[in-house]
Amino acid sequence: MGHLIDRARSWISRWERHIRALVLPTSAWPLERQTERIVTVMRAFYAYLFFASFTMSSSASKAWTSAAATRPQVHIELASLFPTDSWNGVRVVACALVLVGSLLLCVNPGWRWLRIVTAASLLTATAITYDIKGKIEHGHHAALWAAIGFCVLPSSPRGAAAQRRFAASFFGVQVLVMTLYTSAGICKLLGTFYDAPDGVTWFHPDALPLTISGNWERSKTTLLGSFFVQQPLLSCLSQWLAFGLELGALPAVFFRHLQRPWALALTLMHVMILHTMMIHFHQMCIIVLLVLVCSPYAPPFRETWARIRGKPAMSAPSGSPRTAPPRWSLFWGPAAALVYLLVAFGRFSPSTGAFRPEIYPISPMAMFFRQHPSEEAHRRLAQLRARLDQVGLFPERAEKSRKKSGKRKAQR
Repeated sequence: MGHLIDRARSWISRWERHIRALVLPTSAWPLERQTERIVTVMRAFYAYLFFASFTMSSSASKAWTSAAATRPQVHIELASLFPTDSWNGVRVVACALVLVGSLLLCVNPGWRWLRIVTAASLLTATAITYDIKGKIEHGHHAALWAAIGFCVLPSSPRGAAAQRRFAASFFGVQVLVMTLYTSAGICKLLGTFYDAPDGVTWFHPDALPLTISGNWERSKTTLLGSFFVQQPLLSCLSQWLAFGLELGALPAVFFRHLQRPWALALTLMHVMILHTMMIHFHQMCIIVLLVLVCSPYAPPFRETWARIRGKPAMSAPSGSPRTAPPRWSLFWGPAAALVYLLVAFGRFSPSTGAFRPEIYPISPMAMFFRQHPSEEAHRRLAQLRARLDQVGLFPERAEKSRKKSGKRKAQR
């Protein structure tokens, strides 16, 4: 037992040194510049949250003025803290607090108490909204967890010691955002074991074409939907790449040279999904770009390229153990991520291969983690491929062109 404890301590110590080296200032990112970058990122984040609150407050006020009926459908624990008949009023107040709080935080993101009020209001407003809708949506999931993470950051950093705590604590926000992607990757891996007997798993060449054909009313207007239906091998490769990007998102954040390239790759993945299935996740892209691409730890791209070519690093971490940030600022993010994953997948039922009701805002992000292929789905895919063979990759353009040609001939 003592040997295992010693090994655990050695492992934790090794990871502590690694994370300290990641967040410590470098010649490219001195402490003052790190602090300034984080403050800028926070201002941009709350500016985004301010504009997002326009839609939320508009929907909430419309429901309140029209006395729309409210009835719990998902039975979210947080929403149940308020009487059902007061939900519309609570949403209005919560959205107003998000709007005002995010606006003020654009001016001064150092007000920690206001960050807490804003995050709690956002959590309350979304919980009630989703319980009324009967569906937990994940478009604002990264923004919600980033808002929660920013609550941990200290107040306005003044002095070198406070700046070190502030700069190191931001790493936890990055960890939380990337945990969401790794959670989605784990879901797809779980689904593979349950779909294997049916023959079509996430990694099957027909997995993406089946999904596209089942969602054809939206996918037919995209640039790449028809292409991936007709190219099963390329669609399979794209599935593998998406899975790798999602599963590796959390490990990638622990390496400063991977933060920006991985975040850009995830953003490109969302662009491909948009132009394949018309599924919008632009909110996630904004948060990833702010928190990871604008990272105060990531080195310049030229240094990353030099590292790939095997050249020594141009900027090395500076600082001594005396000036290093405290442990809580380094480990609160990984600890929160571990709790998130344990709770999210603790809701998984192995007997049914499905997730029990979620504990909002913790979610396993189980989007498309099961294929559920059927004979009808395969038949629909075969019919769609036959049609695309006849009219080309853009059937609506071909149909309109045919009608225009017919009109011209009739006029002649």
